[in-house]
Amino acid sequence: MPLQLGMKIMSLVITVIVYGRMIEIVIYWVFSPIPFATFTHSEFSQIGKNFIKLFAAVLLQGGFMILCVSIYSILVRQHVMEVSVNGGWVLMGYCAVLIITLASSGKMSKKFLGTF
Repeated sequence: MPLQLGMKIMSLVITVIVYGRMIEIVIYWVFSPIPFATFTHSEFSQIGKNFIKLFAAVLLQGGFMILCVSIYSILVRQHVMEVSVNGGWVLMGYCAVLIITLASSGKMSKKFLGTF
């Protein structure tokens, strides 16, 4: 019972993180013409340059998230057939690691591109 409840809560957290990050990417994509319009003016061109860095970091974050979820699916596929309490705890551990990596993917991508 606690294992099943924990897995439901973790799957909900994973879903919220993934959807939230994807909505962030869409918002950056939709409003990208506004900062790009600042390139023509010399005083405001720095805004456009900073936006490109942030936009690249958000897109890289999406790539990291896809990589994390695909590695997670490979690891889970190996333990799905194992029907035991120990196998359930292993899957719960994989879910916890996935939550941590998804939550830190934004920091990692911004650190990688040098935009803090």
